[in-house]
Amino acid sequence: NMKTMDVNHKTIPLHNLTDAHFRDILANLSMIAPEEASSGELKMALRMVPQFRETFQNVDTEHISVLLTDDSVVSLSSTDGKQLVLKKVVDFPCCVCHREVADNCEPSGQGLQCSTCDVWFHNCCMQEPLSIEQYKLYTNSPDYVQFSCPSCITQGVGKKPVLCVDTTA
Repeated sequence: NMKTMDVNHKTIPLHNLTDAHFRDILANLSMIAPEEASSGELKMALRMVPQFRETFQNVDTEHISVLLTDDSVVSLSSTDGKQLVLKKVVDFPCCVCHREVADNCEPSGQGLQCSTCDVWFHNCCMQEPLSIEQYKLYTNSPDYVQFSCPSCITQGVGKKPVLCVDTTA
């Protein structure tokens, strides 16, 4: 019952990218551009990258667009359907480590979603993680048991959870 987070997606033409975006693309393709490289040199460097050349051979750069997610380059695609994926779009990023929060994920596979702001956390990334018993109690509880993240608690819009575990049984 994970909720999708609001992520800012936009597609722009390759020729409208900033130098920072070109550097982001090159870095994701394991290429480092010198700090003093001009816009023209960054564009030329991209055309020389083997993955770019192989994917978009015989494609005019005017027909290539870029998918940005929260201003980070995710993929490049052409009007004829060719695509070069640079980063996996993470649907449920941990607010602390930014890796995917999923049932089978590392580091712990234990995810918590703030009931107030809908942000996700790995339990182990929390400053005060829930114990295994508390986590099981929380995840097996009815929907009215709420989890509030530290930010919402600090701002006074969330309540600190009180999870009692009977350790005498």
